[in-house]
Amino acid sequence: PLPWKASAWINMCCISWRSDAPAIQAVYWWDIRRENVIVIRIDENSWEPAVPLLAAFRVALMEYKGIHAKINLEAAKEELLDFLKAGFPVFVVKDHEEFIGYMVCRIQDGLLWVEHIFVQPEFRRRGAASLLFAKAEEMSRAMGEETVFNYVHPNNDGMIHFLRSKHHHTLDNNIFHNRYLPNIILLQFESYKTFLV
Repeated sequence: PLPWKASAWINMCCISWRSDAPAIQAVYWWDIRRENVIVIRIDENSWEPAVPLLAAFRVALMEYKGIHAKINLEAAKEELLDFLKAGFPVFVVKDHEEFIGYMVCRIQDGLLWVEHIFVQPEFRRRGAASLLFAKAEEMSRAMGEETVFNYVHPNNDGMIHFLRSKHHHTLDNNIFHNRYLPNIILLQFESYKTFLV
């Protein structure tokens, strides 16, 4: 395998290519599927690792709204269990023995929405969010769909940049999708002039 710096350089070079290009895709997957990084789907028997991550996500989300909040593990636990009881797919990403990020998906009217995606700040820009997002895209393709939808707070510049790197655009002020939707839908929403360029 290549050293991490070389691998990261390949990732940065390839991220602007179309995601449906098989040769580029192979290099990109190779980068984020490092030896000790795995994505695990959790259920009602294995939810504990996601609780501190969800609590940290809620604090970060409040900060986007200008509100200072404290970690609330009990509220995070309740919210997570509600997601699992409702059948929402929940995934965590594990690097060696540490859980570093999580994602919650929702399936509604045949569409897959990423409700939450969060990686601890000290582990960002290492491919963990891309690995989680790839799982959402895989699920969407398995459903016969070509896109994943995301609701993003307008102050969440990091997530907006991440979604742009995945060729996603806004449908409305905060709803992102990728460019592979049928043209008729793109034209319908283009009239709102809310696409990000």
